Amino acid sequence: MNDIRHDVFTRSDEQIPPPGSWQTVLQLDEHGWLGLLNGEWCVGTMDKPGRLVDLDSPVWLLPIYERPRCQVLADISLREKELSMAEGSLVKKIPWDGLARCVGWMGSDFWAESLLDWCEGQPLTPTELEVFTQLSHSNWASQRVRHRAGIRVHRWYTDPQREKG
Repeated sequence: MNDIRHDVFTRSDEQIPPPGSWQTVLQLDEHGWLGLLNGEWCVGTMDKPGRLVDLDSPVWLLPIYERPRCQVLADISLREKELSMAEGSLVKKIPWDGLARCVGWMGSDFWAESLLDWCEGQPLTPTELEVFTQLSHSNWASQRVRHRAGIRVHRWYTDPQREKG
């Protein structure tokens, strides 16, 4: 997996979270974790938080798209049970829309392909539809990405039962 957070603990200009109770939720890569600190999303290590997650631009969470969707959701569901939380409560708090939008402005075929793979076989959310529409017309995206995104957008409009869930 890509570790895009290499400097997450060394940069002095990042927002450092306040002290509090660190609860890991989801492993993002070899060393990185998504967790809650005082009810707010943070990324960090297994032992400590490193920085607060910007909910509008949660770029640090992109590695979620490198893992199979079913495994990510199963891991989060298990963690909800371990923390005695209501089913689906953590999944609802993850900034999925902001994460999908990151792919649109990242200008990276890697992340675009990762999002396309993540959404394969799943109904699209309005935000994913918006991002796929953008990708299908993007100058920076490869032909493969533009075509895959365009196919999903076309299906959304022509086969609503399949695409809208």
